[in-house]
Amino acid sequence: MNTKIIDMLTPVLIAVLFATNSLGTAVNIHCTNSAESYIETISSGTTYYIDATGGNDSNDGLSKETAWKTIAKVNSMNFNPADLILFKRGERWNEALLILSSGSEDDPIIFGAYGEGTRPVIYTNTDACINIEDKEHIIIKDFELKDAERGVWITGEVNGYIKLNNLVIHDITKHNGISIKERENVLIENCEIYDCSKGNGISAYNE
Repeated sequence: MNTKIIDMLTPVLIAVLFATNSLGTAVNIHCTNSAESYIETISSGTTYYIDATGGNDSNDGLSKETAWKTIAKVNSMNFNPADLILFKRGERWNEALLILSSGSEDDPIIFGAYGEGTRPVIYTNTDACINIEDKEHIIIKDFELKDAERGVWITGEVNGYIKLNNLVIHDITKHNGISIKERENVLIENCEIYDCSKGNGISAYNE
């Protein structure tokens, strides 16, 4: 799959939001742009499938029938620009997703969902459900992230874009729903964040 960016970001941080109530608990954040407002899909690249119930990590991951099973398998792979990594809707993973490959400006790597039903769920009692460190030109969309110290952790010294779209993030136990450290070019669209007991919905900062 090759992905053409429709509304390329200029070097500016978009949607730096801090939402807390009087008790310090993050309240809901809703951004209502269309989930498909910034990408146009055309053919090329490789699509991989992950199915927590029907998959097997010994499979090649290249079809729904030969899907991988675990996020650990995804974390062990190197992906290329324009690759699409799809998690089955209605499934759950008690593992953290580590983004270890970068896309390119015109061909990002996309992590998303396939099938019918609810968003795929990632939950973990460790630091963050999704970690993006020193990687760029990445799109994350259509996940539910919960029961972790952070929902998404974005850090590093590169400044190619990161786009977060159509995420539901909740029951965050220690930090923020989305934490952004020393990064620019982050677009957050169509996301709902709530029940961050000790942090903010979204926090961006430099040290």
